[in-house]
Amino acid sequence: MNEINPKLEPFIQHRALFLVRGFLLSAIGFCVLVLSIINPNFRIMSTIGWLPVIAFSLIATGVLESIHAYVARKSTVFLVYSHLAILDLVTGIVILFELHNNPKNLALLTTVYLCINGLFRIVAALNMNLPNNKSLILTGFVPFILGLILWQGVPEDTVVAFISSAIALDITMRGFVLVWVSFWFQKLNRCLKSNREIHA
Repeated sequence: MNEINPKLEPFIQHRALFLVRGFLLSAIGFCVLVLSIINPNFRIMSTIGWLPVIAFSLIATGVLESIHAYVARKSTVFLVYSHLAILDLVTGIVILFELHNNPKNLALLTTVYLCINGLFRIVAALNMNLPNNKSLILTGFVPFILGLILWQGVPEDTVVAFISSAIALDITMRGFVLVWVSFWFQKLNRCLKSNREIHA
């Protein structure tokens, strides 16, 4: 491994941010997922369900990605981080302002959100050619399939719980992927340093 794939250089440089963002997303997503399963009819902000928490979680995720985008503003991955940040921020803000309207109005928005995130992870896994690609591709297929299920329609009395659980699961999986990728980039960076020392 004397040479590094140029596509990976910006990611290796920001591996610590991947780790921090991954741990935060995993913790937030997992907590909301468990709570939304245990008590799907919990009332927050005079709204049944965990949609307010989901909205704030997406906004927080968008802020984290915006910070990552700012740090990486001089690299080739700036636009990738920016697009992800905008998607999360816009989705979170729309959900927050649509809480008191018919939750079915949010079904299409959530469908688009889940499908885009799922497809992005599938394409990223295939493009970056990381080890254990099948697991990474699976983490993209899950939200994509959930989005298609929501698009086909779920019972009206469970649509809020489904939206909350699906987005929380997506956030959790994104966090786990970021943590795993961060550890892999750290390992790759150590190997590259060792090779440079040997050939120095």
